Amino acid sequence: MKRRYWTHWLTLGLVLAGPAVRLHGGTAPFIITAPASQTNDTGASVSFAVAAGGDAPLIYAWYAGTNALTDDGNVSGSATPNLTLASLATTDAGTYSVVISNASGTISTGAVLTVYTRLVQNGGFETGDTSSWTPSAEILLGLNAVVFPFAAHSGNYGFAIGVPEVPGYLSQALPTCPGQPYLISVWLNSDGGITNEFIVSWDGTNIYDQVNLPAQGWVNLQITAAASSTNCVLGLGARDDAGFFSIDDVSVAPVPVFLTVTNAAGILTGTFNRLAGFRYQVQSCAELAADNWTNWGNVCFAETNATGSFSVPAAAPQQFFRLELVP
Repeated sequence: MKRRYWTHWLTLGLVLAGPAVRLHGGTAPFIITAPASQTNDTGASVSFAVAAGGDAPLIYAWYAGTNALTDDGNVSGSATPNLTLASLATTDAGTYSVVISNASGTISTGAVLTVYTRLVQNGGFETGDTSSWTPSAEILLGLNAVVFPFAAHSGNYGFAIGVPEVPGYLSQALPTCPGQPYLISVWLNSDGGITNEFIVSWDGTNIYDQVNLPAQGWVNLQITAAASSTNCVLGLGARDDAGFFSIDDVSVAPVPVFLTVTNAAGILTGTFNRLAGFRYQVQSCAELAADNWTNWGNVCFAETNATGSFSVPAAAPQQFFRLELVP
C-alpha cells in the first residue's frame, strides 16, 4: 500500500524588515515505481529496481525477509535503487524489500522472488560456450564442435557437433533423488550426413542410440529414466562424418508420481512426491481425452524434498487425476 506524506508549512515571525518567511518542512520519500516480482532458475541472476522521489539525499537499504543485505560475491547494489542477486539458489526464494529514507521520513516496498530448479545448467548454451558441461577429448579439439547461432533452436545459441568416426560427448552430473523417474528432453536437428549416430546416456547406460538419422528439422526427443543415485550423469554423444548435428534446449525434470490414493467417506485423498525447487499442480477431469482439466487447490512449491498431499470430494461416476509440473 502506498503511503502519502503531506507537506507541512511552518510560519515563523522574524525580526526583519518585510513580511514573515515560510520555511518548507521537507518532502519524505515516496514510491514512483515499485520493484516487480521475479522468477528465475537456479544459477541465474536477477535484479530488483525501485524508483523513488523525495528530498535528497535518499538512503536505500535492501532486505531479504527481515535480514539486511550487504554486498558480497552474490549480492550487489544493496544500498542503491538496483539490487542484483547472482548464482541463485532455491534458498534465495522469498520476499525482498527496500527501505528508503531521508531527513523527512521513511517508506518501504517489496517484491517476491521465486527460484525454480533447472537440473541441467546451460542446457540452451546461452552462455555462448559449453560451460557447466564436461566435453570429451574429441570435442575439446574444437574443430568439429562449436557453440554457434546457426545451431539454435531457441535463444541465441545452440551446439553444433560433427565429430567424425567416433562420437564426441558432452556430459553433466545432476543432483537427483534415487528411484525418482526423470524426463530427459533434447531438441535435435540432423542434416542426414552419412555416417551419423546420436546417443543419450543416463548414468553410463545408453537410453537412446540411433544410427544414420535422416535429414530432418528440429525434433524433440523425450526419454524417461529413473535415478539410481543422488548424482546421475547425463551424456549426449554425436558422430557425423559428413555434416553436423545441432543440439539445443536440453532439460531434465522429475516426473510427478502419485504415491497413494484412498477414498474414504466420499473424500479422495492422494499423496505425491515433491522435489525441492519444483512446483506442482493437482488437476482432475472426467475424461482422459478431454482438454479441460480442472486445477485443485493452489500450486504447491517444494522448498525441500518431501511428500505433498491433496483432498477432494469423490465425484460420480468417475474422475481422473494428474500431477503437472508448473513452469
